[in-house]
Amino acid sequence: MSKSDWDTMSDANFETLLQTSISDVPPEHVVTEVNPWRKAIKNVLIGMAFCTVTLNFEGLNYILPVIGIILTMIGFRTLRADNVWFKLCFIISVVRGVCFFPIFILNTTIINEITEGRLVSLAGIFNTLMILCLTFCLWQGIRTVQRKAGILAGASGAVWLIVWYAILCALAVIQYTGMVIVAVMVIGYCVILRSLYSLSEEFDEAGYSVKTTSVKVSNRGIALILCLILLIGVVAGYVLGGSYPMRWQPIEGTEVNELIGIKSHLRALGFPEYVLNDLTAEEIKNCDGALRVVVESADEPVNDGRIENVQEGEGDKHYFVEKIVYDVRELRITDVAVQIKDKPEQWVIFHHFLWIKDPGFYGTESINLWPSYGEVAKGWTSDGEIGGRVLYDDYEGNHFAAPYYFVGNRTYTSDGLLSKTEEKSEIFADFSMPRKGEKFRGYITYKISALEEGYMISSWINYTHQKSCLQYPVETASQYRMKGIMAENSAFITVQHALKF
Repeated sequence: MSKSDWDTMSDANFETLLQTSISDVPPEHVVTEVNPWRKAIKNVLIGMAFCTVTLNFEGLNYILPVIGIILTMIGFRTLRADNVWFKLCFIISVVRGVCFFPIFILNTTIINEITEGRLVSLAGIFNTLMILCLTFCLWQGIRTVQRKAGILAGASGAVWLIVWYAILCALAVIQYTGMVIVAVMVIGYCVILRSLYSLSEEFDEAGYSVKTTSVKVSNRGIALILCLILLIGVVAGYVLGGSYPMRWQPIEGTEVNELIGIKSHLRALGFPEYVLNDLTAEEIKNCDGALRVVVESADEPVNDGRIENVQEGEGDKHYFVEKIVYDVRELRITDVAVQIKDKPEQWVIFHHFLWIKDPGFYGTESINLWPSYGEVAKGWTSDGEIGGRVLYDDYEGNHFAAPYYFVGNRTYTSDGLLSKTEEKSEIFADFSMPRKGEKFRGYITYKISALEEGYMISSWINYTHQKSCLQYPVETASQYRMKGIMAENSAFITVQHALKF
């Protein structure tokens, strides 16, 4: 349009031009920007859905709640200035984030085992109460908006949401595992959320715009900051919180004449030198006057190996079978039994491990001991405490040793055959190795006495090694072992070896 046309246009023509140049219905994204209720309530409802209905695969049961809490927080951040109930919703969502995010980070550490899960259990109860409070405040906040907009206050969707969460809590208490009620609950949840979102249309028709406040940092900026904090915390958790604090001390190399004589006698009976050199002076003295030494040793793999076709059979009757072949066997386990008394028999048992090849240590290690005096084995009784320690050398040849972080009995429930659970009480020794060093090794030892003659010695060591840090939530080697034969975690592998004679 030329300048002369603008100069000669009347007011009536100008009104007509405005009406014809603007479409009847503005685009949806324009409506959303003009009325912030739609985008805010969409973030809130999606966030609540992510926190409630999660998928238990590929880590989505942990990732979705994080996204959900962030969406809920920024959604109520937009609405908090409209009324006091939405402000309370925002405060509750922030409190949930403050409680949930540290636990999300702590799950990258072994703090769960140290606290025996109490922290996680308390957080779960607290989170449930927060969700119920949040839903109630959401209901009251919507009712307040409806009154301001001149709409009949009801918000039945929010009421049903409170009822829905109450039913969900009841199902969790009774540990319901059926699919019928779960399917009905999911469908009902979707209907409730759709009902709440449809309130946007009522507010648009009433011409009500939710009151908002100006902010210095956008919601997107808040979300990015929270994600960055979580990322830093997760990395720090994996790097700093995945190992036991071990009390490493240098080993003095002095020996008294008494020990030299005992060690010479043990060597003559066949006691392996590399095991003998790791024992403490007290443990060597316990073997004084040894009558007999029995040794079992094997190199065990902690890798997956490779599948190879191997020929078997003789002459014309031969065939090929697939077998797993191990090019490297990283772990040497040596079992030593020393008889120190004849009538009644008394033995000192040693289970020694030595890493021939550094496997890389990423967190925790564990030994599960089945001694000769256990529930299955008979004829023997314990004659003292469980002992032992772990050792390594630095690159300059200095020797270091530390006691186990934990050694003793644990009573636990694990999965057995045919998905049956069983309660056990077994001996565990937990420890961590440094990430730098060589000749990583250790042993566990105990003494037994015969109750009756004629019973064999059967002592088992179950060594669980952590071969990766990629697990979430982080569990320790002993936690993995206590899950039983149905345990699934690619971060661990268990090697078994027995001393039987």
